[in-house]
Amino acid sequence: MMIALRDGAPDADVLTLSTPVADFWENVGGLVRAGHVSLPLVYQYLGAACQTTWNLLEPHVRGVQATEGAAVWSDFEWLAAQCVRLRKASGADDGTVTREAFAARAPGNIASLRQSILDFEAMRKVTMASAEVAPGTPEPLSEEPVPPTK
Repeated sequence: MMIALRDGAPDADVLTLSTPVADFWENVGGLVRAGHVSLPLVYQYLGAACQTTWNLLEPHVRGVQATEGAAVWSDFEWLAAQCVRLRKASGADDGTVTREAFAARAPGNIASLRQSILDFEAMRKVTMASAEVAPGTPEPLSEEPVPPTK
């Protein structure tokens, strides 16, 4: 999704990539609204991520709501608004990222994530020992049965 947003992919492509993310936040918002999870707890651990995701996806959410109805991702919208309210009430900078800041950071973040993938792929490689025996290596134990001692 990060690359699609950075590269200005068509809205349909961004929507396809962002739907599972918006659905996740919709579920979290629904759990909070139903009283299964506390809002302060969600805000403490997920507030910045929720607000950042809303900042990135709001235009796409609004587009879907315009065609399919205001109820689509309404719990996500509500949760993001509650996180903004709690952030303003606390007066703290919780690390929320705007669309503009995201766009500025995207190339570096993408490069860093790609390097992480390369590093993890390199760690999966197995180095096989050479068939040659290094000088000074002890001989393997004999596989001949050892006669019993009397």
